[in-house]
Amino acid sequence: DIYYQRMAEATTGIVAVFCRAYRRPFVFALAHNYNCKPDLPALPRRRDKWLYRYGLRHADAVISQTRFQQHMLRKHFDVESVVIPNCGLDLANAAQEAEDKANQPTKRVLWIGRFSREKRLDILLDVAERCPDVQFDVVGDTDGKQPAMDALKAQAQHISHIRLHGLVPHSKIACFYHKAHLLLCTSDDEGFPNTFIEAWSCGVPVVTTFDPDGVVARCTAGAVAADASGLVSSMRDLLQSQHWRESSQRARHLFDQHHTIGQVTQHIEQLILSLAR
Repeated sequence: DIYYQRMAEATTGIVAVFCRAYRRPFVFALAHNYNCKPDLPALPRRRDKWLYRYGLRHADAVISQTRFQQHMLRKHFDVESVVIPNCGLDLANAAQEAEDKANQPTKRVLWIGRFSREKRLDILLDVAERCPDVQFDVVGDTDGKQPAMDALKAQAQHISHIRLHGLVPHSKIACFYHKAHLLLCTSDDEGFPNTFIEAWSCGVPVVTTFDPDGVVARCTAGAVAADASGLVSSMRDLLQSQHWRESSQRARHLFDQHHTIGQVTQHIEQLILSLAR
């Protein structure tokens, strides 16, 4: 009855054509800031760009992840959208574990992502070299097609306090959050990272170079920094036991207030019902 498609691609236009032909409502949802940039950097072929723009213009409803995306869509594509935040599974473990984690002598920082240019693995390596007393767990891998990323991976393998775990099935990812004191994000650009939501559900603060709609800084569910030096300073501050406990509580509160499946699906349900009518 209603078609929903997410992420900018040629499929967006194809679904829009189908829905117009068969008189079905079409909902499109953004998955990244790239989806609302005028040059559409993630779509190298002109055909795909054209199909995406067609689908975007002919969607009955468009969902943005953030107010920034909403503004960019309006500015560059003259398309209105509704902001509905991302949701995620509650991956939290027992509260006692959080208390035990605060008192652990060895602090652990988690980094999750694909090894690509915009994820800035080089910043992670810079941070790790300045924090030899911190254990870094890295989940992700290269696709084998980017020599620069392969070189950074090889460099990481020679840093003793970085452990590369490779690609991990999502069903097994919770254990990494349970062990981590902080989630580190070094990206240039994102949408609204699911990793933030998963970390917050476990009471894990986020230290990041990218802050969607300024939520990390505003809710103090971690810290925001512009470069490696700032990240190191923020990590050192947050890893102090009392600061960590307070930030951990705020992170969990943020998840409970805005990113549970129950809360977010209420907004999606209202949108679907409005289209159904």
